[in-house]
Amino acid sequence: MNGSVIRRLVVFVSVALCLPLSCAKDDPAGPLEFVAEAGQFLVTKTQLTSDFKVNWVAGDEISVNGYTYVASPRADATRADFAPKGASAPSAGQYEAYYPESIYNGGTPTLPSTQTYSADAIANCPMYAVSSTTSLSFHNICAVVELNLKGFDLIKKIEVSSAGDTLCGNFTVDEHNVAKISSGGGEAVTLDCGAGVRLNPSAATSFRIAIPAGNYTLKFKIFNTEGDAYAFTKTTKSEVSVSAGNIYSIGWTATFTKGTALRAGNVPVPYLQLSSGGPKFATYNVGAIAEGEYGDYYTKDQIASAIGTWGSDYWEAPDENDLNALKQLFASFSTEKKWGTFQGAYTENVLTLPAAGYKSGGTTLNANTEGNYWNDTGLKCLSFTSSTSPGEATVSNVSESFAMSLRLILKE
Repeated sequence: MNGSVIRRLVVFVSVALCLPLSCAKDDPAGPLEFVAEAGQFLVTKTQLTSDFKVNWVAGDEISVNGYTYVASPRADATRADFAPKGASAPSAGQYEAYYPESIYNGGTPTLPSTQTYSADAIANCPMYAVSSTTSLSFHNICAVVELNLKGFDLIKKIEVSSAGDTLCGNFTVDEHNVAKISSGGGEAVTLDCGAGVRLNPSAATSFRIAIPAGNYTLKFKIFNTEGDAYAFTKTTKSEVSVSAGNIYSIGWTATFTKGTALRAGNVPVPYLQLSSGGPKFATYNVGAIAEGEYGDYYTKDQIASAIGTWGSDYWEAPDENDLNALKQLFASFSTEKKWGTFQGAYTENVLTLPAAGYKSGGTTLNANTEGNYWNDTGLKCLSFTSSTSPGEATVSNVSESFAMSLRLILKE
């Protein structure tokens, strides 16, 4: 769903976890055995009905009084046995436990400024338990912001901030089992997506970031492969309230002026947009594999099948209006590169169309001096030559028997 609409969820997620060790719990000579149960994870949204179930994964780690324990999930993965990774925690009058283990931070519990993307949703959700016995009951001490994105791009990272508010740093846990930043804080938290997470234009991909409970005007900065200059930024329309143990859900379509999308075979294709609201052009022709290559020539009757080689769910040919807007952006002809350049309001983005000429009766004509590009109906074409002045490319009727170049745009 587009827009900065906040959706509250109504799903319970309960987790039980066991932390057994190799001997009986009443054997003082052996490692302690812990039994732990995670607090219910309340997911609040109005239109999402999927079950949010928290499952332990083999290798999950928690910290108990500064000692690391490792999970071995049971058949019901909401429960797990935890064994000490090294030394066992000694008997004590009180046991404090943290998940993930890393937030214990050597005795200075810290909500990190960078979290790691997980498709399993709750990997970044901190939990805390305290008990005078070996029975532990975990609580979710932070809220989780769930950003549901549609689009084409490969997302590298997402930064969330709230002006004047602290979202990470050293923390304590209050009597209500809520994390409170105490020192060393920062205004932004970054979700690192590693090599990148590819969006889908028709189905949302969820990104979840843990932040302290509070009231915020949240700003999201979403980065694709092109880096800072092309980040997509959105801010919630008003202040939102997020509480510990709840997921707060927001949905948007991420749009960029430059990035990559997929064509058939999951091949990434760079694209760019020249002006606000304009189409996003692939950076090379159908039949080519890189910018500057001529690619293949297509007759009117071959346009649909040519689009099919890229995937008609994502790509389409520009219509006459698209070409009419593009012709005014003709900037120059490069006699060295043998292509026309087009430049709009986004001056950092320059579109190049090779001067491949055209084919008539199987013969290639005017290559290197003339470019001709079909519209979606095969009734019009964009044309330019080595003598075309800036802003004076043309869109005109053309013989249906000619075979010409085809440059596709993203189907948004």
